[in-house]
Amino acid sequence: MKALIFLIVFNLISIQKSQTVDQYLLNITMEMTEVKGNLKVALFNDAEGFMDNAVFDTTLIITDRSMDLELNLDPDVYAVSIYQDLNENDNLDSNFFGIPTEPYGFSNNARGTFGPPTYEQCKFALDNNKSVTINLN
Repeated sequence: MKALIFLIVFNLISIQKSQTVDQYLLNITMEMTEVKGNLKVALFNDAEGFMDNAVFDTTLIITDRSMDLELNLDPDVYAVSIYQDLNENDNLDSNFFGIPTEPYGFSNNARGTFGPPTYEQCKFALDNNKSVTINLN
């Protein structure tokens, strides 16, 4: 009977361990030119949902010119988009031509030519603990 209980417990532990996925720490450092407003941070994990369907998003109150956000995430390929909402209206403001008037940035510090950069330009693999720095301008 003790052997049967041991086997059941051992199998349950084995099943539970096989279902867990190792997560990695992603540290995002955001560099800004002024301490004003909020940061809108979005994380994406596929090209089709890039800039529309974030797997994670948050708003941070700016307290310093350099701020860090740490996330524990499953291994995957990600891209980060951030903008500084200077007037706290929950929008990335732009001028008449659609050019943003508030600071913004992307992972890999990617920049688009006529519009935002592509997912391919911004993506990075999270297959171990990683730090990325994004300069907002």
